[in-house]
Amino acid sequence: MERRRPKLHEVWPGKNNIYCGGRLITGPDRICFWIAEIMILGPTVVFWWFVSIPLALAHPILGSIVCVGNVISTLTMVFSHFKAAFLDPGIVPRGREEVPENCVKEEEIGGHTVNLSFCKTCRIWKPPRAHHCRTCDNCVLEFDHHCPWVGNCVGQGNYRWFNFFLWSVIFGSIYLFFCAGLHFGLMLHEPKATWVDTVKAYPADVGLMSYSFFICLSIFGLCGYHCNLMCKGKTTYENIKKIEEGLDDRTGCQRLIDTMFGPGRESLFDLHKEVYSEEEDEESTSSSQSSTEGGLLLDV
Repeated sequence: MERRRPKLHEVWPGKNNIYCGGRLITGPDRICFWIAEIMILGPTVVFWWFVSIPLALAHPILGSIVCVGNVISTLTMVFSHFKAAFLDPGIVPRGREEVPENCVKEEEIGGHTVNLSFCKTCRIWKPPRAHHCRTCDNCVLEFDHHCPWVGNCVGQGNYRWFNFFLWSVIFGSIYLFFCAGLHFGLMLHEPKATWVDTVKAYPADVGLMSYSFFICLSIFGLCGYHCNLMCKGKTTYENIKKIEEGLDDRTGCQRLIDTMFGPGRESLFDLHKEVYSEEEDEESTSSSQSSTEGGLLLDV
């Protein structure tokens, strides 16, 4: 009887967590991810209990609009957060090459000469703009950074969803601030109402406005930073290390639009694929590996 070969997700060499039989892949750190979810859903529960429901009871049409808007805002934040967290960030499959004496070489790609470095952990020549993440223990295409708040690397595969998440948090915070302020203002205009009495009677409104203002202020600068990087065609890693690849001739506006709304890239591996040992079918494996590496270099 032929021995069953393991699937790739069963013997994954990196430090990632893989769920649903290989359909979802994320990083090894989950605590900050769930803290971020609590920071999204916690204020939403407070908003519904102390703002949405009282507003809907006092002003049915206005309250209904506020409720629907809050549901859309919350679902957008949660959806983009999960997409950034559980989508393949652009992991480069590991190879089986022997470690060369010189781990740096020049290669001409698309009319440009670039320096390629060899990853001793993944045993591959890293494609242009790919870097090794120590947290996940993988080489990632267009590696930006490892974000604990999404619990995953941010790279070519999920960078747009990371940015969508940031902007959804900003718009969600603005919406929360506006609606909480609207409810507070309506209560303030009640007969014989004063500032002090209104603050004492509706502390949740004040807390939500303060919280949303702080979140919006702290993330807005980060969004602006990443928009600037997209226009320059750089990643956070390249910007910090002052790396100039010189592979992009597009304008800043084209880069931003392509990054956020252009066609996505498929994963370079299949987690349901059977894994062969180095001894099994060595010739087939080596030829397949060399063709895959050539495809990677040409495709980046």
